[in-house]
Amino acid sequence: MYKRQYYNMFFDDAVEPESLFGRLARTHENLLAVKVDGATKEEFVWGLRVGFLTYGIKNGTPAVYAALEQKTAGLIRATVSNISHASQSIVLRALNHPDFRKQQREKIDILRARAAVTAGECRKAEYADLWDVYPFNSGYFMCLRLKQVLAETVRQHLLEHHGLGIIALGEHVGWWHMAITWEPYFLMLLLIDFTLCAFVYLITWRIVRRFAWRGLAVCVAVAAVIGPARDYWYMQRFTEWGAYEPGIAPLLAVSATYVVMIILGHGVMRLIAGPSCADRLARRPWETILRSTDGRISVDESTANGKK
Repeated sequence: MYKRQYYNMFFDDAVEPESLFGRLARTHENLLAVKVDGATKEEFVWGLRVGFLTYGIKNGTPAVYAALEQKTAGLIRATVSNISHASQSIVLRALNHPDFRKQQREKIDILRARAAVTAGECRKAEYADLWDVYPFNSGYFMCLRLKQVLAETVRQHLLEHHGLGIIALGEHVGWWHMAITWEPYFLMLLLIDFTLCAFVYLITWRIVRRFAWRGLAVCVAVAAVIGPARDYWYMQRFTEWGAYEPGIAPLLAVSATYVVMIILGHGVMRLIAGPSCADRLARRPWETILRSTDGRISVDESTANGKK
């Protein structure tokens, strides 16, 4: 089955002007080509919803086409009963009008002129870091792949502030999508941000010094819960920054990222400052501090195990 749209709306001389349907219909006796046409776009008739089916088969006989026509009529009758008679009548009278093709050509020329200007503007070098242009050479639409922002964010902005409607589709999010500009100034800001956030590992190091591995486990658990909530709030508040895919997978991935960051950061602190549990200031609630007669202090952990 072949759906043909925007026929005769060719804005590039390199476009193949012949419909693919003609080639398929001449290919083989066992290949039935079916072409679906609509008046909506090619005839500039929006809302009437009138379509056409054309069958083609190599060496097809009148009896074969008659059988196909009868089966098609029966299928339509059994499913949608009938197509709007008013819409069909309007389209038929328009197609038979002597000035219709002339008027159609005038509208196509307008679209061709707009397409030429659009093709030149969107491919300028100054926009290379903002989007990639998908090939377009006919019809009504052209497509861009945005690089720094989400398509849905741009769509809402253009509609709200400029009254311009566009279609945002095919957003490649994966688990998440971040609108990051990999420019030197941004990377420098990112490095400064990581540096300023390093105080978190001073806190975790002190917690582990006080509560040993139990403290680290609590820190990891808190980060696993608060981290995703924090990030999701930011994404909802600042939609131009990025987005998360719906579902549990990105939530778990963000949570795992925070867990890994806490563990790795504490590991770096351990390499630099040594084991926090061995620090001379380490005190734990489950340990008993014993003071000898000569002033020396020792720690007895037997009470924690119920052995004293």
